Amino acid sequence: MPHLRPLSMQIEQRLHGEHSEVKRLISEAEQQWKALHDRPISIISACLDEAVERGIDLETFLGGVHRRSSVGVERLVTTQPTPESVASLLRSHHSTRDVRVGESTIIFEHDCGSGLVHWRNNPDVAKVRHREVAGVVAGVLRYCARCIHTITAVGQGSWRVTPPRSTAERCTWEVDVQSPDDR
Repeated sequence: MPHLRPLSMQIEQRLHGEHSEVKRLISEAEQQWKALHDRPISIISACLDEAVERGIDLETFLGGVHRRSSVGVERLVTTQPTPESVASLLRSHHSTRDVRVGESTIIFEHDCGSGLVHWRNNPDVAKVRHREVAGVVAGVLRYCARCIHTITAVGQGSWRVTPPRSTAERCTWEVDVQSPDDR
């Protein structure tokens, strides 16, 4: 299964302390990618805030965004996500930390490289209000509500998200283990 170790640790392990120029170039490219990734997160968060501040119902807005997305999550992980596809999705979003494999569930406790990074960099970002989005607890930032809303629709109960309640916590994703016959 793909791991969630930071790319810099993976590079260090593979290069074993050698090739400092290669490491520097990779580090620079990683930082540039991170900034390119963080920019759309900030834009999405601002769009969510703008919609709500203009009086648009957040849950309705999220549903519309989900329907209009030209590359839906369904095409990336299907309605029966596998732990491997979820781990790959988390790595692609620069998420790191722990994976626990249980008998029927795989649990990813991770430092989200998208919403959580945005929240840590912008602690006063707007949060979801009580009952604003079904299944999303109040106090979670709106960007996380977008993620939870999408995963709830795609995962159909076999993929669940427990968002952090503060920037000091981690996000937790649970994926039910399915037998090969169920896929």
